[in-house]
Parts: sequence; C-alpha cells; structure tokens
Amino acid sequence: MVWFDGPVEQALPASDIVELSVSRTGLAALVDFVSDSYARSAAGEPIDLGPAGWPRSRFYLATGRYHLFNTSNRWTAQALIRAGLPFSAGSLTARSIICRAAALGRVVRLREPCESSPPTPGFEGP
Repeated sequence: MVWFDGPVEQALPASDIVELSVSRTGLAALVDFVSDSYARSAAGEPIDLGPAGWPRSRFYLATGRYHLFNTSNRWTAQALIRAGLPFSAGSLTARSIICRAAALGRVVRLREPCESSPPTPGFEGP
C-alpha cells in the first residue's frame, strides 16, 4: 500500500495513470474486495509486515498466495472486475491491464502507447 496526498500524477511520476469511473455499488464492491485481501490478526487488524519500496508505503500480509498465475496483475484485474468493469481475470501483465483501462477510461499518462487494434471477440483485453 502506498499512501500519498495530492495529485496522483505527482505522487507516481513514472507510472501509467488511467482514471476509471465506477458506480457507487461497484466502488463498494471494490472496497470489500481490497479489504477481504488483508489477512487479519485475532483482533481483526491488518497485519503490517513493514516498509515497502516506496516512500510512505507498507507491506501487509494478504489472504491469497502469490505465484506465476496469481500475481498482483491478476489481483488488479479481479479487483476491477469486482468493481463492475469489463476486464479479463486471465490478465497476466501490467501492460494488458493498463491498456484495457486506457480503452475504458480517461488516460492521464501512458509511458508507451497501447495498440489501437480492436479487441479479439471473446477476449477482454487490449
């Protein structure tokens, strides 16, 4: 988790940024998905594992297990699906997720352009 205040473009200057709109129901489902991803202590508190690689960031123990086919990219796609957005749970790369987001939302910044070819029928990806 990375904490920041102010514009996301300033907090993450080297990152791709796409603004996505979700319904109130989708936002509530997204919040529940993220909350359910935290392993919790007996007192119900998230388990803090210490500082992460960004300033003002922390690692927390998660409920899932990380492996080749269950990465942070797949978690992100699943979170966006839970929010009601048309993503593929099979998304395995950050690029496929950011390009799908770019096709659905307002691009704030992309470090590289996405292919503009139409998606393959039956596949929810760029």
